[in-house]
Amino acid sequence: IMCQANDRIYNTHNLNTAKRGIEDKSKQICGSASAVIKSYAKDGLPDNLQYLMVSALGSLKNQIWNYNNYLGKGFYTPDYMAYLRFRLETQSPADAAIMFYPRLFALHELDPAEGEVDEDSGDTSLPPTLNLTSSVISIEGIYILDNGYELLFWIGQQVVPELVQVLLGVNTVQELGDVDITEELLLQRLTDNSSDPTANKILNIISALRTNKPFYSPLRIIKNGSQADSLFVSYLFEDKTLTYGSDYNEFFQMCTAGSKTMYPAY
Repeated sequence: IMCQANDRIYNTHNLNTAKRGIEDKSKQICGSASAVIKSYAKDGLPDNLQYLMVSALGSLKNQIWNYNNYLGKGFYTPDYMAYLRFRLETQSPADAAIMFYPRLFALHELDPAEGEVDEDSGDTSLPPTLNLTSSVISIEGIYILDNGYELLFWIGQQVVPELVQVLLGVNTVQELGDVDITEELLLQRLTDNSSDPTANKILNIISALRTNKPFYSPLRIIKNGSQADSLFVSYLFEDKTLTYGSDYNEFFQMCTAGSKTMYPAY
């Protein structure tokens, strides 16, 4: 569905046509599955239909179809947007799926096993993924979002001083003022403090999110309250965004018009 929308952009140079194609296809699929949806009214939608819904909504809000909202703020260039559409056409389905529904993880309250590398398999235990909604974000937290081609490392304004010291070498985020935190600086700080369990786990998680990808995923550090904060918020696809006015519940209602099913919890 997403690649067909991509083709419409190249053929018509019309983003709205591409977005309507995604919207119409989502309605068609959900309409065909209306009997299934109604049968699950009490127990909630099966996982595959839930994933379809959030992925379709995420694709409508994705910067690939909404690049004008990003270019004006200086986050990406027109060439980079063209590159992302090329990535969509050439990536595996699994990698492309992350572009439309990114993975969000909390890093400030890791369980003992999370972020640890298994000695036998070499795999890193990742923390559970979070829903893409502001209701799960705390200004006392640190989060990393993997959108398939970039890692967004978000630091809240009220993270505990001990953790800020490990990450940035200061006691509060506010001490940095308008200074941008580069990938090199953050990774160097984490490496220098790798004897700290949290720092070591965060390094392992960053490495794991970059593993087995056909392209390198740069790390963009975002301070809560900075201009780049709006970029992070734009990926909270289950909320209303500037790129598409419906939240998840409203999109679900639109795609299943006529169904009396309660909004599914996701």
